[in-house]
Amino acid sequence: MSVSTATDCQPESRIASGNELFRDRVLNEYRRTLTTRIAASACRIDGEFVEGMLVLTGEVGSYFHKQMAQESGWLVPGVEQVVNRVTVVR
Repeated sequence: MSVSTATDCQPESRIASGNELFRDRVLNEYRRTLTTRIAASACRIDGEFVEGMLVLTGEVGSYFHKQMAQESGWLVPGVEQVVNRVTVVR
């Protein structure tokens, strides 16, 4: 179930099992938190959430944005672990 496109800072969910309502709430909260910290044009981030773990993938333009993507994950209730697989491209 997709909660956004991968063309901006909003995570896209690729998980088909588990508690979808809770997962969607976590991903929506992550999207909200991230977009208040990073301009949507500055990154392309996908997110998957499974059993308390938020896995981030995609591309950003700087190491600062990569760090902000990770820190935004920690601010979301329900996230117990953040795995940052975001790539910096210039």
